[in-house]
Amino acid sequence: MSECLFTTYNYRREWIKALTVTLVGVLLFVVPLLFCRIVISETDSLPEHYFIHLPYLKAGKGDYVISYSDWYKGRIIKKIIGIGGDKVWYDKAGYLFVNHIRIGLPKLSSTDGRPLTPIAAQVIPQNYVFLYSPHESSFDSRYEELGLVPQSAFRGRVVGLK
Repeated sequence: MSECLFTTYNYRREWIKALTVTLVGVLLFVVPLLFCRIVISETDSLPEHYFIHLPYLKAGKGDYVISYSDWYKGRIIKKIIGIGGDKVWYDKAGYLFVNHIRIGLPKLSSTDGRPLTPIAAQVIPQNYVFLYSPHESSFDSRYEELGLVPQSAFRGRVVGLK
């Protein structure tokens, strides 16, 4: 009789161990898929090409976000460097700045030859952001074709994988 109890105890113990391993597997592999995804940027406008999108985290100044551009006809990943109340301005040489951050000289045409319109000097309205990428030929908020982007146009933030 003691042998039967010992066997039942081992089965119960093994079953609990298997259930624990399964739950850990779900927590490590399935749950993150519900809350994040891998995103690939095919352009050279950012040093990173692979990102994790975290749609439930609020994005702020200094964070990367994904936005859709009708002009670009696709999604773009850019960094928020200007928020409501920040100043967009030009110096005498024509360089664009957001507050004290020098963006560069806006180009008059894209790499595919389409005309670009430099953004006007202004104070960024509340609930809008200036999206930026450090590449000199980047398509970002320095052009009216993208312009200042409403915060409602993106969800969450993205984190670059190096």
